[in-house]
Amino acid sequence: MKQLKKRHVLSAGFIGVGSLIGQANADTVAYTNLNGGIVETNSGAVINTERVKEREREGFENFVANLRAEYPWIKQTNEPLNGDYRTKQKELQKLRPLFREVERLRAQVIALRQQAAQNGTSLNISVTKAKTSDELKQKKIEFERQLRELSSELVKIPSVTLDTSIMKMIRDTNIEIQRASEINNHIEDGIIGNLDDVHRAAYDSKQNNAIHTKKGDKPGVVINTDETTKGNLVETEMVQVGGEVVHTVSEAISARSNALKKIADTQKESEAEAIKAGIYRDNALLNIKNINTWLIAEHDRANTISGEINKNVTSIKDMDAVKANATKVFDEAERLIKASGKPQATIDRLLASLNDAKKKIADSSVSAGGGDAVAANDQSIDFGDIGRDPNEVRRIINETKAALDSRVNGAIANLQGDNAGAQAVMDNWKKDINAQLSQYLNNIRAGKFGVTQIDESWLSTRDIYKANSKGYAANVKSALSQTSGDASSVLTKQGNMLVANDNTSIAKVVAGLYTERLKSGNDAPFGSVMLPSDNINDFATVDGQKLANSQRDGGVEAVVNKLNGMFKGNGGRAITELPVLKNMMTRHVEKAGSTKTFMVVSEKPTATFKLKNSFLYVNQAGEFKTTDMSVKLSVTDADGSAIGEPSMGVSGEKTVPLYFYYLSVDSATGKLVAGGGYYGFVRTSGAGEATMTLGSDTDSNDEHTLSNLLSGGQKLGEPEQAGNPYLSKGIRLTVDTKVNQEAGDYATNAPVYVSDIEDNQKIHTSGTVAVTKTSAPKFVGSDTVSEGTTSGPHDGHLNFSNHSILTTDNGPVGISHKSDGSNPYQVIDVGLYAPWGIVGGQTPGLNIKPFTHVVRAFSIKEPSAKAHTAGHYTVKKAIGSVLPKGVTASAVKNLNLPEFEVPLTTSRAKWTDDQRGAASTSIVVKRLTDTLKRAGSGNSMVVRNLPKHGAIVKTITSGDGVDEAIVRSIQNIARVEKTDGGVRVKSISSPLTLNKGDISLNVYVDPSLRDVANEAIKDWQRALSKHGINLRVTGKRSATDLSILDSDNRTTRAARTIDTHNVSDDSGFEMKGLAGLTTFTRQVGIVDLDSDDKLNKNGTFTINDLKKSKHVVQINSEAISGRNNLIKVMKHELGHVFGLQHDNKNPLMTTYYNDSVFTGEITDETAAQVAANLRGGRLCQCASCAGLLNR
Repeated sequence: MKQLKKRHVLSAGFIGVGSLIGQANADTVAYTNLNGGIVETNSGAVINTERVKEREREGFENFVANLRAEYPWIKQTNEPLNGDYRTKQKELQKLRPLFREVERLRAQVIALRQQAAQNGTSLNISVTKAKTSDELKQKKIEFERQLRELSSELVKIPSVTLDTSIMKMIRDTNIEIQRASEINNHIEDGIIGNLDDVHRAAYDSKQNNAIHTKKGDKPGVVINTDETTKGNLVETEMVQVGGEVVHTVSEAISARSNALKKIADTQKESEAEAIKAGIYRDNALLNIKNINTWLIAEHDRANTISGEINKNVTSIKDMDAVKANATKVFDEAERLIKASGKPQATIDRLLASLNDAKKKIADSSVSAGGGDAVAANDQSIDFGDIGRDPNEVRRIINETKAALDSRVNGAIANLQGDNAGAQAVMDNWKKDINAQLSQYLNNIRAGKFGVTQIDESWLSTRDIYKANSKGYAANVKSALSQTSGDASSVLTKQGNMLVANDNTSIAKVVAGLYTERLKSGNDAPFGSVMLPSDNINDFATVDGQKLANSQRDGGVEAVVNKLNGMFKGNGGRAITELPVLKNMMTRHVEKAGSTKTFMVVSEKPTATFKLKNSFLYVNQAGEFKTTDMSVKLSVTDADGSAIGEPSMGVSGEKTVPLYFYYLSVDSATGKLVAGGGYYGFVRTSGAGEATMTLGSDTDSNDEHTLSNLLSGGQKLGEPEQAGNPYLSKGIRLTVDTKVNQEAGDYATNAPVYVSDIEDNQKIHTSGTVAVTKTSAPKFVGSDTVSEGTTSGPHDGHLNFSNHSILTTDNGPVGISHKSDGSNPYQVIDVGLYAPWGIVGGQTPGLNIKPFTHVVRAFSIKEPSAKAHTAGHYTVKKAIGSVLPKGVTASAVKNLNLPEFEVPLTTSRAKWTDDQRGAASTSIVVKRLTDTLKRAGSGNSMVVRNLPKHGAIVKTITSGDGVDEAIVRSIQNIARVEKTDGGVRVKSISSPLTLNKGDISLNVYVDPSLRDVANEAIKDWQRALSKHGINLRVTGKRSATDLSILDSDNRTTRAARTIDTHNVSDDSGFEMKGLAGLTTFTRQVGIVDLDSDDKLNKNGTFTINDLKKSKHVVQINSEAISGRNNLIKVMKHELGHVFGLQHDNKNPLMTTYYNDSVFTGEITDETAAQVAANLRGGRLCQCASCAGLLNR
């Protein structure tokens, strides 16, 4: 809960009724949004004692906050309350009648001040503090006596009638003197407020959770504040101003000039004290921050060093854990081996290997040797005066840090030099041993007796692994690691189909397939396609002579350029705009690069590619080997029939299709990306005659090459759409994979992985098929797996998705798609194969090397810090008055206004520079460069940051009583009205109520702001609806809950009518400097406007309208540029209507209009807070409210 600073309640002049009573400062309001410490469980409600205590404390804070909002002269001390919160709250509750009596008496001061100023009597108004009810009663009695005596004496002083202009000048001069006195009260407030900030920061810093280190919360710098918490921190020196008796206008002018000069000199000296206090505060807060930052760094350094030490010392524990785990593994493995039923020779061999591993583990050890005890520092660093020049503090920090560095660097160097290399070896050894043991036991349990999985030493022989383009190394190692372990639940059988969870790794799915085969007694292992390079041209060739071959004809770009030179496209389009070539460019060339794409153009519907050293298997000697394989790509129509050479249906022109084949490698995964398609051209010679025909499908050689076609002047014409026979054919791409015989069962049993099956493409295979859960229903119904599209086979992942299948079919696998007759479907590409190494048949084997090491250790102490506060300030206060002719100056009359002090509970929040505004919630549009200028009303928002030393502005709180429109918590708020009979106080209740989830607001909006208001209200309606609250808005001019007014810089603030009444220069109470302002009218005094005052831009909103409105929002459209900014400010002000305070980290409720955090967004948390306030503190069940509950 934030703390209200010391504040005098007298206004600047004798008209500021709102300065005396009726203030509700937003910083005093705290809401309880939790459930009081009762935790609901399945067995009933369980009382959480700590939570209940916390709720009692928060309840007390709320009560005090609301009490202080009702009676601003109730202050909080820096002494925390650690007792019974409920008892203290009951004690304060019983004092309410006494508080009301004091409030009534304080209200009488206004009329007396006016009369005293008129009669030339000087009032010296000071504050007297009480901490107990008895003290407050005594001070109330004394205050009442002083008021009676003053009233009696003022009645005896005769009134004087002079020329109106002279009297006005006398009155204005006396008002200036009184304002100066009040301003100096605020200067004193500013000094005390700045030191309060220092005291709060000091209190926070000494708490056990002040700084957050890696080892936990700890105290920060401990600051002794005795020197600045004494009663004489600020001394007040009275300076007599005025005293002249005025007879003429010229005398009045001279008296006014003399008084103003003396006031200015007095204020200048006092301002210097305020600036000194502001600088002290800034220095102190910065120094506390810097010292605590340094402490955190030093604690964390100690922790880092301790962690480094523990990392080495705990190697002993690591070794013990490794040995304990190994013992369990060995015992179970020995039992399983003996009961395996394998030939005795095999059992003997396995047991011999097991016993050798046992011995090597037993011979391994880690021990800790002695090390020096390093003392970083064993005493608290004294930084002296906490408000000193930050450069001095930085010097101490740097010197101390240097000293600490020198004490630990030697130990660190020894540790690093001795252990860095050894620790890395230890870590690698532990990782390797645990991995080996895990795989060993899993293999034994599965009864696998074959070879081990490939490892990094084998992978390092492959160019694609060494290149490691796009993370291939990590991807393939991850895939290999997932082929071992329990895979019995990866696949579920549904008829002739196996189903896996979406996005399971393909390696795990293959392991699951192997497990399914084991159930039927088939333990033959799988090999896999392990492409040697990420450049297809390094290892792939095509059989026979083709029309175009990128490896022969200068690369893909050269082939495309030659084809484009022969192409006569309709409308002049390039050949790369044909789907079959566009697909190659976007899904191969753009992904892999033109130099890593293999392109073949053929007159025939088949092309066979040889892939060297691409299939992994294990020979009889148990060695990993690779062999060649081939991939035959065939293109037919969707039904599997030949494309043929159909003639055009309209012109009768003969067409001949060309077939396009592409290969590339997904460098991130090692998958083969293959594509095939066709396009029917009208192929002619230079004279326009068709000269080209298809060769035999079984012939691997094309009859032509690009070169001889180009030399013969051949052209590739594009057929017209009308009568184009290819539009309805669709396509089927068939993939037939063959592996050299030497791979044996490793190739025969290996499944084929096909990915990037999209757009309702149909799958043709006769084997057992594995699909994902998402694809299963589609595959059963239509042999498709997905209707969605993908970004292409170069997807960079090895997951089994709804665009993939795994088939055991040793024959060709087809992927097809029909055409709808208007949009040709003439190309398909897929991802083929995946690197999973060897699956199945692993021999349980261990290759353990003993490890021994001695670790050296040392210790380090953590530093602490201390400081103290210092300072003394003198404020000069102008007193006195100018007297009219016939009036004799009376003695100075003393009035002691009672204040009541209550203790704090605990430190709830740290103070920041962003809290330095003069008012709590107004939007201020310009910099407050004048230290004596008020920021304005409480519901305003600062656009620019305040000046560096804004001490005075910081604690000058306005007398408007509108710091917060309390939705829920404040009841019986004091309302002040000025009537013919004087000042009277009424009691009111909260303005908004929730009725079964509905909030009804009758809203009047100036026509010029209706569009902006509608948008802002709609945003709030949407935000609150998520929490079950329906905001209903109606529009009537009379008796409104809320009036939204378009204002300009000269508009009077709705909260300040009583301060502007009969005041010639009331610019300080206008909207200039504010972007927006919210006023809770029941908390302010309201009087008739002067003729030159107005409440909205065009002056149509009257005092009667103001009295009929519970809330008034004024938007300064002159100071705000753009509709969006108007909406943002409007939403901010509506937040105040709903009870929100300023929060400089909140994108909606920050104090500053031009703060980068001010986006105008109503966050989920903000809406949850409002909803909880409207419900009396109860949260709903949504995720946002759950987040608040779990804080």
